[in-house]
Amino acid sequence: LSVGKDGNGVWKQTSSSKTLFVLKEQDKYQIVRRDTSGKLFYNKRIGNKYILCPVNPDEVITMQRCYATNVTNSSLRRMIAYSSQTLTDDDSTKWNIPIFLQYSIGIHEKIKNLRLKPHGNAKKSDRPFTSTLPSVLMQVKSHPRFLKPSTIYNASISNVEEVPLPSLMTVRDRKQVYNARQKNESNVEEYLVIMRNLEKSTSIIARFSMSRGEAPVLVLSQPHMIKELKRCCINPSDQMQPSVLSVQYRKTKKAPIFIGPTMIHYRDDAQSYQELLDYVRRELNNCSTLVIESDGAKAIKKAVSSVFPDSTHLYCTRHVRQNIERQLMKYRTTLDERRGLLELMFDSSESLIQSEIEEEFQDRLNELSEYWRTIQTRDETRFTGATDFFQWFNQYQTDIFRNHLIAAIRIPINFLDRNGSSQLFYNNDIESMNNAFKNQTNWELKSLSEIIDILGKLIITQKK
Repeated sequence: LSVGKDGNGVWKQTSSSKTLFVLKEQDKYQIVRRDTSGKLFYNKRIGNKYILCPVNPDEVITMQRCYATNVTNSSLRRMIAYSSQTLTDDDSTKWNIPIFLQYSIGIHEKIKNLRLKPHGNAKKSDRPFTSTLPSVLMQVKSHPRFLKPSTIYNASISNVEEVPLPSLMTVRDRKQVYNARQKNESNVEEYLVIMRNLEKSTSIIARFSMSRGEAPVLVLSQPHMIKELKRCCINPSDQMQPSVLSVQYRKTKKAPIFIGPTMIHYRDDAQSYQELLDYVRRELNNCSTLVIESDGAKAIKKAVSSVFPDSTHLYCTRHVRQNIERQLMKYRTTLDERRGLLELMFDSSESLIQSEIEEEFQDRLNELSEYWRTIQTRDETRFTGATDFFQWFNQYQTDIFRNHLIAAIRIPINFLDRNGSSQLFYNNDIESMNNAFKNQTNWELKSLSEIIDILGKLIITQKK
């Protein structure tokens, strides 16, 4: 308590903590001292004399006082007083003294600028931190799982408006409701049931892994998924051959989007994605030349580079384009200027993304640079002090285009449309599958077992 960090910065201890003994009398608290022999007493004044009065230790509350000085402002000091006893509510001989926090500042001119900040974890709110009773959190956990956190929070706010309650007995915000529901009862029994299903050869659960102190990672898969994965991702020329999934669209002559090996995870990091990719690599007999499509998440990129370093990794064009559009808006470009730049990068038949060889890519990159210089010279005052857009693009986007987007990457893997032209990759198919899955859950919070059952029914239905 004497050192550490709070809303007013970092503190260092200036002196050792001091112990204070307090005796509860009828209408006041009496400070008690300890003599050289360790006995407790206090001096009671009768007339002009002080009489030593012994005290029963069981009737005394022991308090600790800690002193600290602010590291950045030595004139700002802090004292914390707290009881070192655990006081029970049903014991009438004990008195609950709360923690007392006191700040003092030596330079009076700075008092006007002194402002007590909110709790250190409150980044977006000026509301001071207040604790919440465990009984309130337990009540939050008792609500049905299909209720949204906002619904529970709004109901609790309505109760407070009808009957005013202290902050300790109210829910702080929606985030607290969400966190309380996440920290619900143990899932040990549910995990054991999932692990037992691994023994069944027909189980949809193909892999279950869990590290100490972390949530599990599950891979759901069946043999027909691996067969389709080999047909579509390893040998693109075989995609027109008969498939285990024989349904095809009349116009495109291609099969609709089906669910492949699926991962259920709680952490958005490279280690989680590697769990899925490691499983796929083993099922494909350690084949390393795959075509992988995703958005540009760094965790996915890192996992793909680690497990399939020789694969072709396509990025979603829409995600990259939206990122560039947001950046152009930061540079205060007009709508027409943005359209011109995006046409050079994406929309034209001779755009940067349609480069089929490295020489074309370099020439069109230079054209993009010249077009940006032209925009800058039109109104130099508008871009004064702003970071150069083309410098940003060259630093963060050039390699993404070269390695994950341009036609020189898509043509060798036969990523073509029905007319034989190289097509851009969009992850709309993936998003539509996510939407179909959310519709199956009725957009409600579900347990892990329920999620597995819903996915299993979708996979079986698609196969049939």
